[in-house]
Amino acid sequence: MKSPILRVTLFCFVAVIFAAAIGYGSVQLYSQLQSGKANADTCHNKGIDHLVVIKNGTLSPTHVDGHLCDTLTVTNTDDVLRYMAFGRHDEHVAYDGVTEKTVSKDQSFTITMNQAGNFKFHDHLHDEVAGTFTVE
Repeated sequence: MKSPILRVTLFCFVAVIFAAAIGYGSVQLYSQLQSGKANADTCHNKGIDHLVVIKNGTLSPTHVDGHLCDTLTVTNTDDVLRYMAFGRHDEHVAYDGVTEKTVSKDQSFTITMNQAGNFKFHDHLHDEVAGTFTVE
């Protein structure tokens, strides 16, 4: 049978390792949020869901202000198939792992606002359907 001192020592060792692991994870999350780059896995506590609706060929609202770990949901209510893309027209970039997304009538897609800055999105086939979002 193990001695009480050995059990206490083992318990303390495990507690220190556990505390260090939690502390490291917290530092990593804080570092990613401070640098303006988080990912969907980092954002365990989602923020506000900002809704953008495409109706009659226009976006409403055309601009969204959000924070890291908020989400942006775009819903297409038009009969027109939308080919939503991030970045400027013909210079698409990825945001939250999405470069382009096809959205049919009454469908939506959601991204996590995981990078700080100012961003553009648009319908690649109908580039007048365009909006922006800012992530602080």
